[in-house]
Amino acid sequence: MLFRQYYTAIISVYVICFANSVYADQSLNLELFNADDYESPGTYRMIDNDTGEYINAGSLVQLIWAGPNGIIDPVNTVTFLPGGDDEILKYDYKTMDAVAHIGDGYVEDGEGRLIASFPFIDPSDYVTGQNPSDVKVYVRFFNVSDPFVSKNQGYSAGPIKWGESEILILPQPDIFGFGFLNFAPEGPLYTAHYLYEPPSFLPVANAGGPYIGFEGVALTLDASATVDQDEDNQTLVYEWDLDCDGQYDDAYGINPVYTWNDDSDLLIGLKVTDSDNNVSFAVAALTIHNVAPELGSLSNKIVCEGELTGISTIYSDSGSADSHFVTVNWGNGEITDNLAVSGGVIELSYKYLYSGSYQVKIYLYDDDGAVVSESFLIFVEKTPINAEIKFESDGGVKLSWDSIIGRKYKIFYCDPFGSECNWRLIDIIYGANYVDCGDTDGYDNISGNDDDRVHPSYVLRRFYKIE
Repeated sequence: MLFRQYYTAIISVYVICFANSVYADQSLNLELFNADDYESPGTYRMIDNDTGEYINAGSLVQLIWAGPNGIIDPVNTVTFLPGGDDEILKYDYKTMDAVAHIGDGYVEDGEGRLIASFPFIDPSDYVTGQNPSDVKVYVRFFNVSDPFVSKNQGYSAGPIKWGESEILILPQPDIFGFGFLNFAPEGPLYTAHYLYEPPSFLPVANAGGPYIGFEGVALTLDASATVDQDEDNQTLVYEWDLDCDGQYDDAYGINPVYTWNDDSDLLIGLKVTDSDNNVSFAVAALTIHNVAPELGSLSNKIVCEGELTGISTIYSDSGSADSHFVTVNWGNGEITDNLAVSGGVIELSYKYLYSGSYQVKIYLYDDDGAVVSESFLIFVEKTPINAEIKFESDGGVKLSWDSIIGRKYKIFYCDPFGSECNWRLIDIIYGANYVDCGDTDGYDNISGNDDDRVHPSYVLRRFYKIE
């Protein structure tokens, strides 16, 4: 609490008398307090060692007569003059009020005592017919230089405070001597009073923006344009609603850094609270753009017909909230479409039934339509066909082989005449078996020749080819 102190304060009256006459240079010096800061007259100030607070230079000091009743009457809070029968002491032939300001007077070197000096005050002027040594006075301090003006113009620095000393007896100084006055040596020097609390102004929140960013990339928000007439905006409390759920719990502070994991187009909210719990709200437009995913590269592969081929690659997306889909063109007219993937890994498998060279292209989409692609080649080599051949009881020739499920096979024959072998297509089939029964007149395949199936007339050999 301001105005609390446990220092001994002394009012000393210095008088110089000669032949019972009072000279004009006589004065009353009031020791106000310890002078904590006295580098220059403008910085004289007193400190309350209980709280560490200062009574700054320029603050008002009144030396007040307690009036005939000898007690301290409350201050008049309209005029800030003494109330009741109290009145400010007069000096200079009762024409000047005994008031001073912290920083007036002087500081005693090495003592840390702040002295306010008044021309000599004659106690006999205050109580007619009473012993002058019984004149009762007190000191009142303010924390402003003019409380009347501060109150009526609005004092934004804080409450207007004041405090009084205990009742003092103004001494009658001896000739060529000093009068000493010791007050409140055992307890608090001042009792603080509060008159005026400045109005608490609402803060005016400003959420900054509009903001434009990208998913997965940190974005710094800025509420530094928030203002409060009676508080530094650095001391305000800033709470942010960044997901539009009505809760201001997503970020804190005047310049928070936040990362959105998905593209967004929304109004973010700011709640600002000052030290008096006054609250202000603001919103700002925010646009977070989608970022296309990235797809790992793929190398060419060599496989065999009918071999199940595994394809694996990785992908990433700065928008961690995005979902992803894959479409694959296998280069043979077949397409795997809209296959959901997750976890940053793409695992695919495919079986080519026919030899050849195929360009494969993989397209990776996010749920916002962004797409990336990678392509590579798959070389499919022929798989050797191991076939068996035997005669059937009905005279047919049966061909059997290891087949690839789902593949078509071409069956060719050739009845060589001499060194010439002219392959002819018999049939195209699925499966692994084929029976050649020849034509209606035998194995010579010469129309009109009537020969039996077991012993063709002149065909000595027949070759078969399976592709």
